[in-house]
Amino acid sequence: MKANEYNIQAFYNQIMKTRPMLYGYQFILEFVQGGQMGNDAIGYEQFDLFNNRENPDTNFTYYAQSASLPKFQINKATASYYGTQFRVPTVIQYDHDYNVKILIEQDMIMYERLRLWMKKISDLRLNGGGIKTIPSVAMRLNLLDSTHQYFTTSYVLEGVWPTNIPTISLEYKQDDNNPIMLDCKFKYQYCYRDDDFDTSNNPLGNH
Repeated sequence: MKANEYNIQAFYNQIMKTRPMLYGYQFILEFVQGGQMGNDAIGYEQFDLFNNRENPDTNFTYYAQSASLPKFQINKATASYYGTQFRVPTVIQYDHDYNVKILIEQDMIMYERLRLWMKKISDLRLNGGGIKTIPSVAMRLNLLDSTHQYFTTSYVLEGVWPTNIPTISLEYKQDDNNPIMLDCKFKYQYCYRDDDFDTSNNPLGNH
């Protein structure tokens, strides 16, 4: 009991001294270069929507108004033992759905990258409707400290692909200076914390 009391006291003392609380605005989102897409039947294609073929270590950072860390939950199974049923854990279940609000700039680079991505994997004019293998693209969510000067940790969503780009509404509206945002929808396979992520990178630079 004394050990628990000490741990709780140390935790609150640490908060008071260093203010290590996480707030909703301390994040950066980026796409990680995907490499090749395809299979032996349809062939392979270099997936280079982010224009970083010359420097594959440079990821495509985009401007997101909001994002989230995916939910983790455990599937349950029923086991019988001596006439009694017990609930036991099985495997981690992911939502596989991920929504991101992306800010759109005047030259529509963000929008066109997403649209071209969807074309490559689903266009009926392509063989079989596009590339149907599990995507090799990842989405990285980097958390920042309160000053936005340092990374603290990073989470990776593997096997990401877009499922929906919403309508862009254009209209004349007096005194409306709000930028256009797209509430885009993605699918992902699984998510994990990247313990090997280099937190010494510059959050405002290319990384």
